[in-house]
Amino acid sequence: MSITGPRIGRSGVAAWLLAIATFGALAGVAIFLPESRLAVAFHDDAFYYFGVARNLAAGNGCTFDGIHPTNGFHPLWMVVLVPVFLLTGGDAAALRIALAIQLVLVATAAIALFRALAPRLGAGAMVAGLALVTLPGSAFSVAGGLESSLVLLLLVWTWRKFERTAGAEEGGLAAWFAVGCLCLLGFLARFEALVLAPACALLARRQLRKDPRRAAALLMPTVVGLLAYAIGNHLVFGTCLPVSALVKSEWAARIAPWEKAAKILNIPWPWAVLLDAAFAHSGWFPGPVVDALLRTALLAIALLAAWKFRRALILAIRSAQAGYLLLVFATWLALDLGSGLYIEPWNRVPMQLCAALLIGALVAPHRKLATTLCALLFLVSLTRLVWTAETLGARRSSPAIYRYQAALWLRERTPEQTRIGSWNGGLLGFASHRAVVNLDGLVNDRRYYREVVVGGNLDSYLASEGITWIADQMCGLTPSLDHYLARSGSGHLAPEFEVQAVFANPDTPDQCPGYVVWRRRERPREGSFAPGIGEARIAQELLVGQ
Repeated sequence: MSITGPRIGRSGVAAWLLAIATFGALAGVAIFLPESRLAVAFHDDAFYYFGVARNLAAGNGCTFDGIHPTNGFHPLWMVVLVPVFLLTGGDAAALRIALAIQLVLVATAAIALFRALAPRLGAGAMVAGLALVTLPGSAFSVAGGLESSLVLLLLVWTWRKFERTAGAEEGGLAAWFAVGCLCLLGFLARFEALVLAPACALLARRQLRKDPRRAAALLMPTVVGLLAYAIGNHLVFGTCLPVSALVKSEWAARIAPWEKAAKILNIPWPWAVLLDAAFAHSGWFPGPVVDALLRTALLAIALLAAWKFRRALILAIRSAQAGYLLLVFATWLALDLGSGLYIEPWNRVPMQLCAALLIGALVAPHRKLATTLCALLFLVSLTRLVWTAETLGARRSSPAIYRYQAALWLRERTPEQTRIGSWNGGLLGFASHRAVVNLDGLVNDRRYYREVVVGGNLDSYLASEGITWIADQMCGLTPSLDHYLARSGSGHLAPEFEVQAVFANPDTPDQCPGYVVWRRRERPREGSFAPGIGEARIAQELLVGQ
């Protein structure tokens, strides 16, 4: 079953197969598509990174909108992106290079995973590498333009380096310092990765006790890096934490206890992704009670299966040396769930990595099964390649189509100095080349967090900032700003905004998904006559993705 010795030469073929599978499974074909379809390959939040990177490269400061300094991002991925925008002359070229970098990072992680497991799992190592990019939800977890691809590679590298260093009883200070530096890079790539260094210290506690200098070498990079990051942010942005962390902590504080408990049932396992996909495909979306019952049942089945086959599971964990990654995943998940926040698709990298690793380890003893599964997973990646080439940006059910259309509409019909507010405005701001001010506060500044997120004074903020336009995702039949304005207790402002354009899917009864552009009416001066708001004309422009 092992592929050590002469068979290790096959690792070159395996590397190429994994690279091809990554390209096929993670929308690599988008690199060659027109800009309107290329943009659909990214999460909307990825354009917050791209917008800040473009402004930094252009000398407009660390801002998304070109106005408000922000630190609402993970720094290491931004460090990767800024040179891309420095070297490219257009938006499309930068997006293609960013996607290519992401594919290379994921493929490198899959190959590194395979090579680490091959001596122990044989064909199961190839299963793990392929599963990493083809499991349900993989395209959302490790692709999409955010930091997840970088996080994945750093997790694999940290795991490999830690296992080698901890396995050598006389591991030197330089080796432990190298592990600590990888832990620091993981933290800078995704802040939850702060758990990496403590996980290393916990599992290697016996070795570290023998020589406390090893513990210092391991922990020092993360401690120093964390302090430097906090002090630097406080000096530049007025807050030690990212402004996005402040905003999310405010959101979490407002969540009712029963809502926090419900989030635990929505743990993002692959089967949960399949469940959501089945609902979307059937057009039937259960209510919260039925959804919670279904997820509870699936979680119970998974736990019972794990208990029944616990011996095989424990053996698989040991054979793959997966203890470190499982500990990281458990603490990472507990950190997110304990904060009461939704776990974004791109923050599920540890889950995806552990699931792929365990699948490979479980099938490794059965060579024929492992070989068959390799063929099936590779076929899945090729199928996704064809499907992506035909459907990406061409399906009317994709919300990004309408975001992009709204951005072009604003770019053509508004002056360059126009300021636009949006709660979900990543692609809108990037493609419109207008000052799109983020109204949920994640990539805004500390002042917005203080005055609007905490203080609820959106009316005054919009007036002082000269924001007369608002655009956001909304179904097209009866678009209203009530839902968005209610977040800051500003629902009374809704009648002051008039719909200017609606970009929506005409094939659905409720015209979902869609994106709507509003403009605020000029407030009448004191003593003047104000016409009835019900008499305002709503001009809808139903545009469909090409």
